[in-house]
Amino acid sequence: MRGPVRLAHRRAATSAHLRPPGLRARHVPARRVERDADAQLVANRQAALIALGQHRSSDARFVRVSCYTRHLGTFVYSGLVLFLAYFVRGMAGFGSGLIAVPLLSLVSPVTAVVPLVVSLDYLGSASQGIKNLGRIAWKEQLALVPFMLVGVGLGLYVLEFISTAELARGLGAFVIVYAVYQVLPLPPLRGSRIFAITCGLLGGLVGTLFGSGGPFYVIYLNLRDLEKRTFRATFAFNFLIDGGIRLIAFVVLGLFRWETLVSTAGALPIVAAGLFLGGHVHTRFSQRTFVWLITVLLIGTGVGLLLKG
Repeated sequence: MRGPVRLAHRRAATSAHLRPPGLRARHVPARRVERDADAQLVANRQAALIALGQHRSSDARFVRVSCYTRHLGTFVYSGLVLFLAYFVRGMAGFGSGLIAVPLLSLVSPVTAVVPLVVSLDYLGSASQGIKNLGRIAWKEQLALVPFMLVGVGLGLYVLEFISTAELARGLGAFVIVYAVYQVLPLPPLRGSRIFAITCGLLGGLVGTLFGSGGPFYVIYLNLRDLEKRTFRATFAFNFLIDGGIRLIAFVVLGLFRWETLVSTAGALPIVAAGLFLGGHVHTRFSQRTFVWLITVLLIGTGVGLLLKG
């Protein structure tokens, strides 16, 4: 006999001694007792499942709120980084990729950040390069292009075999090296067009991998001692060629996705505001102080990327 059935018969026998005289004991069939016990067991199980479901529902709500908060924090951080990067570009004419890519790579994969920044840089360079065609140093530009294309090809080849963690470490090391280089007390250097080989290769390679090949083009154009407005026009047009090739390659490789296009469209107002203010606001800092602030920022970012990688 099953446990609940035995218990029910025992209770019936015990209650027979307490009944008033003249009252008959009601006979409870064994099947009914067994059915009632099963029903109670099912009810208990249902109550336990309901309690568990409520607990899981509260956990799910907590997870959703945490995800929304984290995404909101990432969105605000990315907006501030982009504004700072293009504010600097508005002041100096370059440097947006060097600032934006490492800082954004702290919260997103390098392979997602680079196509976004390259597309934003391309849009920013289009107006400068097209409206200043008459100021472009075409001889310097034509000297860079062939080696720049080779560098882009090498960068695309390396992207197929390198992991995101290795990219982050490489970017961190590059940023630290460049940050130290730009504060070294080096005298103004001049060089021939033979340096277009090295600077073009490294600019195309590093620009494809990290979206920040501009420093090598800056080094070469400084070696050629260009006038300031000629320098800016040549650098902007150079990026139209370099960035355009990289964007096409990113699309072919599947790195430029629909999410990248949406992010680019959403970032345009922030980028426009940074460029406008950077081009019209005269900072109180001296050039040397400004360079040191950017250097400290880049070194801190580089260390963060090395630890992340």
